[in-house]
Amino acid sequence: MDLFIDKESIHKLKILKCLDNREQKTADITELITAIDSSYYLTTKAIESLMIDVKTFGISDVSIQLVNNKVTLTYNEAIKIQLIRLHYLEQSPHFHLLDSVFKHSANTLKSFASKNFISISRTYVIKKELEIFFEPYNVKISANYSFSGKETQIRMMLFYFYFSKFNSTKFPFSLSIESIAENFTNMISKRLSHEITETQYLKLKYMSAVIFQRYRTKDYIHFEKKYMFTLTKKKSLSNYIQLFFEEYTSVPTEFLLNETLFFQSFLLAEEFIFIKKEDIYYQDSSIPLSINNLNTFFCVEISKYLDEDALMKSMAVVKQGLSKIHWKFLYFEPIDNFFIIDDDFILKNYPSFYHVVSSIVHSLYENYPNFDSHCKKYLVYEYTFLLIQTIPDYYKLPTLNVCVDFSSGDIYNQFIGETIRSFQALNIRIEKKVSKNTDFYLSDLYIPNLECPYLIWTTAPTASDWEILNKELTSLGHLNKQN
Repeated sequence: MDLFIDKESIHKLKILKCLDNREQKTADITELITAIDSSYYLTTKAIESLMIDVKTFGISDVSIQLVNNKVTLTYNEAIKIQLIRLHYLEQSPHFHLLDSVFKHSANTLKSFASKNFISISRTYVIKKELEIFFEPYNVKISANYSFSGKETQIRMMLFYFYFSKFNSTKFPFSLSIESIAENFTNMISKRLSHEITETQYLKLKYMSAVIFQRYRTKDYIHFEKKYMFTLTKKKSLSNYIQLFFEEYTSVPTEFLLNETLFFQSFLLAEEFIFIKKEDIYYQDSSIPLSINNLNTFFCVEISKYLDEDALMKSMAVVKQGLSKIHWKFLYFEPIDNFFIIDDDFILKNYPSFYHVVSSIVHSLYENYPNFDSHCKKYLVYEYTFLLIQTIPDYYKLPTLNVCVDFSSGDIYNQFIGETIRSFQALNIRIEKKVSKNTDFYLSDLYIPNLECPYLIWTTAPTASDWEILNKELTSLGHLNKQN
């Protein structure tokens, strides 16, 4: 459930998505009933309401028609669909409160309630729900109608929220903020060593806008000593950033260095600038030590699953990637609230990597219990993507001999066997009959006195069955390697 979009609007958006996913942008009403898990009456009501909304929002060249229980969507630009979602977001009282606190368009919860024609009791409920949403960032709405918490976390929360919700559809800041953010972004992009993409430009602009908006409420960065650093080969960029802040903002002198460091941290974390580890000088050794310890922990753990000799050939690239992941993890404690990746997609396409990495992250948190648990998914995704990119196909777990013997016959057995062989990071050899080398048995019939692990599928395998099988084989590969 999206906190910022009400249930009725979510139904409408599901209908839009269902139609948009069809090649002809047309669906039978029964398909839409299934898509939103509703009744015929409520579905037709949602469709009719959606038609009215499109006209009310003034979104041109979008049409939704319901004729003979067939619903058809037409539009000339895909962005028009995003605009509809944005309108629903902007109707949300939760968004209004977040935006109001951020931009200080009211002074108290009471004045916000009055301005938005919401009861004060309802306003307190919205505040509480927002704070639950903010929980991963340890951010709250204080009594003086402002965000309270660590400033780096507040900024990252606001950046992720506004960038993910609005992206290129609309820039949700005042003209004055947009102007200074654009000037700053242009200055930065001209002084980078490479040309940035449109998406990167937009990211820079959003983060700049968040920063300059925070300056208006005199909210500045307080860096602990351990986070202080100097980029020995990027001093000119540091100077340009600081000079811009001095000339175009009212940041107090004592915060200029911290603000410059924060923006450099963002540039590093988002890979706008690339440096070697020897080109960054820390005032305190705790951060590089932590990065090194985390890198070592991962490498030790992954060597339990992957062939060590083969892994060594990719170790330099893996460690470089790990350093980037862990740097961002330690500086910004990234959260997965806003950019949601489909776990099912990862499981389907890279199940072994996903299971191995999930196990490593679980071990990591057992060894480092003070780490923020909300960051687990970030690490799982980043580690998985790193392995996919850096570990070639032949760097597999030890060979597993899997006997596939279903009573349905050869064609069915071949299908099951080919599917198993497609499991990423598993070196599978399919056998037609049990042998002394069989590591795992898969069938619809049980054979007495089996000396290896097995699964019995009496019906066609479901997604859950495949997941269980992959976990079993990954675990077995791990045990075989240890032996």
